[in-house]
Amino acid sequence: MAIHREMKLNVTRSEFYDPTLSTPAARIRNTRLSRNMTIKELAELSGLTCEAISNIETNKHTPKMPTFRALAKSLKVPISYLGCFEILPEQTLGQKIKKARLFHGYNREEFAKRVGVNVRTLRLWEQDKVKPTGGNKDTLNRYMNILKSSPKT
Repeated sequence: MAIHREMKLNVTRSEFYDPTLSTPAARIRNTRLSRNMTIKELAELSGLTCEAISNIETNKHTPKMPTFRALAKSLKVPISYLGCFEILPEQTLGQKIKKARLFHGYNREEFAKRVGVNVRTLRLWEQDKVKPTGGNKDTLNRYMNILKSSPKT
């Protein structure tokens, strides 16, 4: 008969521990740790420096979209999860356009090029100052379909 002892690990919580996982920093750190990865291992996989990852995980630096893409690929999770993009509002068309852009992992310049407009026009759409028309609406709808399958908060 085997005797099982319950062991309690004395885990010291970092000052950056966020049990709600409500920030990109917390999600990146939690995902890395859940995969038993060190910062150094994630740095090697993602092409980032250890310092950059540490700064991101401690909320000293907010990653730009290319960094989010590298981290999401290295950690094998959707970019929308790491960026906490599911919590963004979707009340207006502009909010939906921005959320869809982020879910796809594009910055404004990349997304504007994909939908065939300049960055200023995209910014005006996202600010709900101008509405897309004609063929732009059709192109945007293809990108915004991603929101139909995303979890709502």
